[in-house]
Amino acid sequence: MAKIETAEKHGVYTREIKNEDELTEFYNLLRNYFRFKTRRSIPQKKMFCLLNSSGNSKTFVTIYKNKIIGGCVCLYSGKNAYMWYLASKRKTYIHLSPSSITVWAAIKYAYAHEYEHIYFLDAGLPFRNNPFRDFILSFGGKPVSKYRWFKFPLPYINKVLSWCYNDK
Repeated sequence: MAKIETAEKHGVYTREIKNEDELTEFYNLLRNYFRFKTRRSIPQKKMFCLLNSSGNSKTFVTIYKNKIIGGCVCLYSGKNAYMWYLASKRKTYIHLSPSSITVWAAIKYAYAHEYEHIYFLDAGLPFRNNPFRDFILSFGGKPVSKYRWFKFPLPYINKVLSWCYNDK
């Protein structure tokens, strides 16, 4: 919480996108963020426009000095919220913690609108040193995973891999 309070004192805030230009700027940030992460594909911008107009999705952007330094896309279904994409300029604005502020704003929105759970989609592979998974767990959640990454045609290999990577 200290990181978030410090960033807010410096003028960082998070809100929903207001227009198509902000969506375009966030989309460019998202594409640049995942440029070298080959296992993550980014859909076309048109899909984000359709999701925002449907009412089942919100795109939040984190702003500092009229520049978008972070953002996330959240989907809503029933009483659940799903954080689908999260991107920020975390290295350029390291002292402002844009990822933390963005996630916290999405959690506050979900709480204010009485969603029961918020799920972080694609929290990473179940290895011990996973900075993104550790970041998500720092908000007080607990890991829930079925280890779907390790599905082989031979069932005994699946059992061995599940046992190896099970955190229980």
